[in-house]
Amino acid sequence: MHRLSRTGLLLIAFLVATLPSVGASQGITLVKLRQFIESSIKQKIPDREIAQYLAHMTLTEKLDEETVETLQGDGAGPRTVAVLKGMIASTSKLAVAAPEVEAPKPPTIPPPPYDEEQEVIKDMTDYALNYTARLPDFVCTQVTRRSVDPRHRGTWQNYDTIVSRLAYLDGHESYEVKTVNNAIVENKSMEQLNGSISTGEFGSLMKEIFDGESNAQFHFDHWTKLRGEVNYVFNYQIDQPRSKFSIEYNHEQRIYAAYKGLVYVNKATHKISRLFAEAIDIPASFPVRKATSQVDYDHEQVGTREFLLPMKATSFITDGEMASKSDIEFRMYRRYGADSKITYDIPEPLDESKQKEETPKP
Repeated sequence: MHRLSRTGLLLIAFLVATLPSVGASQGITLVKLRQFIESSIKQKIPDREIAQYLAHMTLTEKLDEETVETLQGDGAGPRTVAVLKGMIASTSKLAVAAPEVEAPKPPTIPPPPYDEEQEVIKDMTDYALNYTARLPDFVCTQVTRRSVDPRHRGTWQNYDTIVSRLAYLDGHESYEVKTVNNAIVENKSMEQLNGSISTGEFGSLMKEIFDGESNAQFHFDHWTKLRGEVNYVFNYQIDQPRSKFSIEYNHEQRIYAAYKGLVYVNKATHKISRLFAEAIDIPASFPVRKATSQVDYDHEQVGTREFLLPMKATSFITDGEMASKSDIEFRMYRRYGADSKITYDIPEPLDESKQKEETPKP
């Protein structure tokens, strides 16, 4: 009995989604062929399976050596290349594909004037350095969804879901794990659970980036639209001797890595709406190869007032064997001491549109 592999299913899904004209009667264009091969390479589909599908495709346009060499340079395997070279001969009498015409790029907003840029940098620095002092005492529910990609194939598998009570009192965070995969847990901290963890979303990353000791230099990078509002986006970099970006491996090894990132600042309020940090120049002797952290802030009601508080944080870490990701949501903010009737069931994930960026119009 023939069994269709997972990669075969992915190929079929791709064909259904992007190649509606596949078939002996109509065939496909060179553009669709390239899209198919490039997507298959990106998904790490085996060379043998790509070649099998190509063997049943019919081209409507002439394939040349240059296109095959380009696809080979992009990662097409030897079996795929062999089938493509066969297509060169079989399509030699077909018409040459019309040159691709790039779609006109939408108009962009020009960078802010220098004086405006410097004013925003000053305002966002003041805001960051005084951020925690403005926060009220509160509690919230923290939902951490951890997943792993065992072989770096982009096939993420759920590892666990942790629901915790997070208390913020007198400028300090404390965590109390309530459930793991809906099973009640007692007397366990986040640090005692296996797998990757992330802390510091309530101001420490923000403070470290803007602290004078970090000596970060901020430069305007681009405009974006986040949660319906236009944002300045600034880039920065912090050298290793001044870094507090800590990466821990298996609770055994720890380094402080240099890092770079982006700061998103609301154009109307000059308040920070997103922070992104990525470790750079990680020593080759250290097992971790990549580490990133992102925190998104949104308006939340605590008591009778509204504050800009963490909405979601995402941390990503990878070594030579696998990648792990933590998606951390902060839900049900309330005044400290006001959680006597709170339950800790796993809520539905946040709407992904709240993190989606859009290109603002001039």
